[in-house]
Amino acid sequence: MLLLKVLARLVELLLMAAIALIGLGVGLYCFSLLISLGSARPDRLLHLPVVRARVGHFLAQLAAPGPTATLAMLGGVAAVVVGLGLLAGVLGSRRERLLQVEDGVEGSGGLYARQRTISQMVRAETALALGVTAVKRPKVRLARSGRNGHVKVLAHRGADPDPGTVDSAVHDRVDPVLEPLGLRGEIRVRLEEPRAAKDAS
Repeated sequence: MLLLKVLARLVELLLMAAIALIGLGVGLYCFSLLISLGSARPDRLLHLPVVRARVGHFLAQLAAPGPTATLAMLGGVAAVVVGLGLLAGVLGSRRERLLQVEDGVEGSGGLYARQRTISQMVRAETALALGVTAVKRPKVRLARSGRNGHVKVLAHRGADPDPGTVDSAVHDRVDPVLEPLGLRGEIRVRLEEPRAAKDAS
C-alpha cells in the first residue's frame, strides 16, 4: 500500500504539471489572437497537424483487426489495472490508526499507542508463556474511534505440555495487556509440526 501511495503522489504531481502546461499553451494560443506569435504559437511548436495525421492513422489501424488492435487492447487492460491501483493509493487511508490509551487533560494531548507497538507487546508476552515455541506476528485492528480494537494471536506449542495448559498460559500473559487497553483477543495455539515433516512437505 505504501508503494501505491508513493506512485499515486508521483502521478498526481505529473498530472498537475501537465495541466499547468496545457493551461499555459491555451493561454498563449488565445493571446496569439491579439498579437501574432508566428512560429511561436503552441500548435506550431508542437506540430499538431502532423500529430493529428499520425493519430488518425493509428486510430484507423485500431479499427481494423490485427496486431495493433491486440496490443491496444492489452494496453487498455493494463491502463485500467494501473488506474485502479492509483485510485487505491489515493483513496486509501493515509493516516495510521492509533489506540487512545488515556484522554488529554486541559489543553494537553492524550496518550496513544501505535498498532505496531501493540503487536510487539503482545508477541513478546506470548513468547514468554509456558510451552510456546513460536509466535506469529499478531494482527491488530483498531476501530475508527481509537477506543477499542481486535488482536489476533497465533502461537505454536510443542508436544508437551497439553494444549489446555499452553492456551491458559498464553491468556495469563496476554489478557492483562489487552484488557486495560480495551482490546479483544483471539488467541489460537497450534501444535508445531516437526522439522522433518515440514521438509517433506
